[in-house]
Amino acid sequence: MIAIETLPREIVPLKPHHLNRRGKLNRNKLRPVIRPTSTQQNPDGLACSQLTPVKPPSPTRSILSCVAETESRSDAAVSATGKCHHRKLKSGNADKKLKPPVPGKLPRLKKKDEGRVSRKSGKSSTSTSSSSTTISTSESQRRPSLKNELIVEDGDTAKSQKKKTKSVYILEAIKPNNVLSEKEKFMRLRGHYNPQFEYDNPASEKVIKSYSQVYNKLIPQALRIMDSALDRYGSYEAFEEAIAGDRLTETEFNWLFKDFVTAEGLDNQVHLNLTPDLLSRAVMTRLRSRPTMNVNSKVLRKGWARGLLQHEIGTHYMRSANNRYQPWHNNRGRKRHCLLPMNPTEEGLASLHSVLGRDDPCLWRSAMLYYTVYQASLLPFRELFEHLSRFIQSPEVRWDYCMRAKRGQVDTSKPGCFNKDQVYLNGALQVLRFRFEIDFHALVKLGRVAFQDVERLRHEAVLAEGVVSVPSFMADKDKYLEKLSEIRLKNKLTDKELCEVFPTMESCI
Repeated sequence: MIAIETLPREIVPLKPHHLNRRGKLNRNKLRPVIRPTSTQQNPDGLACSQLTPVKPPSPTRSILSCVAETESRSDAAVSATGKCHHRKLKSGNADKKLKPPVPGKLPRLKKKDEGRVSRKSGKSSTSTSSSSTTISTSESQRRPSLKNELIVEDGDTAKSQKKKTKSVYILEAIKPNNVLSEKEKFMRLRGHYNPQFEYDNPASEKVIKSYSQVYNKLIPQALRIMDSALDRYGSYEAFEEAIAGDRLTETEFNWLFKDFVTAEGLDNQVHLNLTPDLLSRAVMTRLRSRPTMNVNSKVLRKGWARGLLQHEIGTHYMRSANNRYQPWHNNRGRKRHCLLPMNPTEEGLASLHSVLGRDDPCLWRSAMLYYTVYQASLLPFRELFEHLSRFIQSPEVRWDYCMRAKRGQVDTSKPGCFNKDQVYLNGALQVLRFRFEIDFHALVKLGRVAFQDVERLRHEAVLAEGVVSVPSFMADKDKYLEKLSEIRLKNKLTDKELCEVFPTMESCI
């Protein structure tokens, strides 16, 4: 029978290949080193080792202490023999004793010697050198650099501690925080004042400039739409009373909202938030990860209610819901499919749906917004307010239009505007121009895409019934097209002039 003694193990010298790509210790690479001190014959005649006991390393020892101890041994070997199995000495330094690093202290490199290290591959892009040792570039590419890896880890820690700044949605960034006080001052001075707006998270000058470009090619159509309404009703206030109807309480509007979402099969999918703080009449957002229709409680009118619901839920929400099933549901998919900007189609369709079904489907608001933005690019706030008195007598209503056009500006005594409001009339007239060429069911089912992309994307889209849907007011295609043609006639627009303004689909881009 063979008697074998328990063999104590010695600390294995740590080498670069013992580390993984992130510089962590790979214990599977470590193997015990057995060094016999003497041999003796056992009773069976077999050699057996007697070893000097060595205290095993603690499992909780840090990697830095292992590094220091390993380098200490290597330096001692160099000083004794002038050779090292994993380092090359500089010429003339064979007799120079290397100074061992302080145990537990991270070795530091000179700035000129620090090479960039890839976090994934752990490879150094430049050679690392010190006063006594040199590691060649080819050698550092064959195995990870221990010191550089540790420095990268420290950099990652510092990077993770940096304060992250959140991007702000543009419509939130351009919303002044002192609207009420500036409005009160403006009204108290009877319009002889240019408001000075302040912002919690102001947009940069570059962003504001990108939204300042205006267009004037639809000014004749905008003026004709407003003048025809004034001819029929005499004033904007009379037009509003005839179209808007009686005021609604919040409870009454809540019931209309529930009836609409139930009819569209959207129960418990969209939520309602009534607030007096909106600059616009309504807007769709995600509140606590829930699709929410935010409505200005100060403009709840019976004649406008149906149009608001068709605009926000029947258009924006349903197209957004259908978009989730399409290959272009994210930015990467949109870039891969080379999609055109969808905002003119989105807002133009929504603007038409706001007046769809009214006795007088006048596009007054879209035309007024287009015209106001153009004038805001030329006039200060005070002069713009006076200029709009030709169309609107109410100071409150004029303030709202001027405020929308001047949002994002700090000093409104200078010409400047926010051009987003021009998209409503521009998009609406584009849709009217090509209404007989657009497949409106496919346009809604494909999600948030421009009408120019419908035919190109149709074969890649998910169009199955029960997965994607269209609103009930668009179900009958023939009746829907009749209502669009009625909108064109009521607003004194002709197909001939629309063809001149938008000769081809490509001209709408």
